[in-house]
Amino acid sequence: MVEFRDTPPRPAIRFRTSDELLEDLCIALRHVGGCHGHKGAREYIAETLEIAAELDQRGVSFVERLNRLTQETGWLMARLFDECRRSPETPPEAFDIDGVRRWLRCLYCNRAEHPKKDHLLYACDGCLEKMIESFDTLNSMGHTVFFRTYDRASRCNHADEDTVLLSFRHEEGINAPGRCKRCLQDELADRRGAPKRPVV
Repeated sequence: MVEFRDTPPRPAIRFRTSDELLEDLCIALRHVGGCHGHKGAREYIAETLEIAAELDQRGVSFVERLNRLTQETGWLMARLFDECRRSPETPPEAFDIDGVRRWLRCLYCNRAEHPKKDHLLYACDGCLEKMIESFDTLNSMGHTVFFRTYDRASRCNHADEDTVLLSFRHEEGINAPGRCKRCLQDELADRRGAPKRPVV
């Protein structure tokens, strides 16, 4: 019979070595970046700042370690750390080296950001335009699929069973309901502040 014992609690921050704290700072920052500003980030932000304060008090610089962490992760860690210091006024968000927020990176071009509220297609404005144009040829972009359906729950409000719909495609299936060309046109107009067409 094998006996499994509880992992002993880690010593308080002030009792850890400086080398341990440098690595703990990196771990805490990785957690902050993975939370995308959600409530769970508060604990990791507090831990990050507490570790940084202890290192400052010891006169230990962590700039070089954060620069190395940027190379290891591809995230701008110094920027993320500065945002931790400015929180909660500025919710920390992880930016990739090219300056794009990693959790808002467009799924299609992989170069620009999609709006935070886009939980349907995850597309930047340029790729959304291409999706709208793709209705004319029915040549779908990667990660999208065209379909028609008799199921009302799987189509937008102003579509019928003959309407061509587009949806985001993933391993488990497609995101429902599908959206017609007009839906995507209205989404693009909304992003640009233009009035939507009235429903007729």
